[in-house]
Amino acid sequence: DIGGNDASLINQFEAKQKVVIDPGGSCRQEDNISVINGLVEDVDLAKLDPAVVLCSHTLEHIKSPANFIRQLLEQCKHETRFFFEVPCVQKQIEGCRFDAFFHQHYHYFQPATLKRLLHDAGAKIIEFQYNEYPTCGGSVMFCFKKSVRTVTEDVIPLQREAFVANFQAQYARFRHMNKRIAHWIESRKKVYGYGGSLLLPVIFYHIGEASKSIICVLDDDAGKAGLTY
Repeated sequence: DIGGNDASLINQFEAKQKVVIDPGGSCRQEDNISVINGLVEDVDLAKLDPAVVLCSHTLEHIKSPANFIRQLLEQCKHETRFFFEVPCVQKQIEGCRFDAFFHQHYHYFQPATLKRLLHDAGAKIIEFQYNEYPTCGGSVMFCFKKSVRTVTEDVIPLQREAFVANFQAQYARFRHMNKRIAHWIESRKKVYGYGGSLLLPVIFYHIGEASKSIICVLDDDAGKAGLTY
């Protein structure tokens, strides 16, 4: 599991050997789980010889996704299957979830760009599926393997102009909604926030000066008492 953090995902699977690769993960070394605290770019996956590679909400954090995919394909066998999940920018825009665009992400993907990325790296897509359950507007899950193609496959063309136009229209709608929220906050005598998440400042950014009207943020984690943003 690349970017496996606390091993909550990989623990859903039965396997003789499990490996978590994460430079900042909180997973502990256990009998059936090996932990590599480092960047996947510095790991020789051929020595691990994985049958399955998981990578959930990690690809968007990697500086060069193309080189990363090529590394996987070069170091793993033809039989290896790769299961990925990433935020879906298409779903985020449709849902006006511009508050879910974070500075920790190098990239945002949609099916067309993912298919082009995988095709150019030499991968064959097995299946794509949307997952609209998570927060942040939704994600896309996909499975792929090493390609043995002998002819060029068709790739979905990128509709750049239509994408930009839709982005701008939805962002204007999002800004209008945030202005209304800000106005409501500023019109109240006492306003409390609830939920002191690490990314709450993103919300503050979008509502602007109105965030200063929030008296304090309530949270059920006593360890956050007295902390500030």
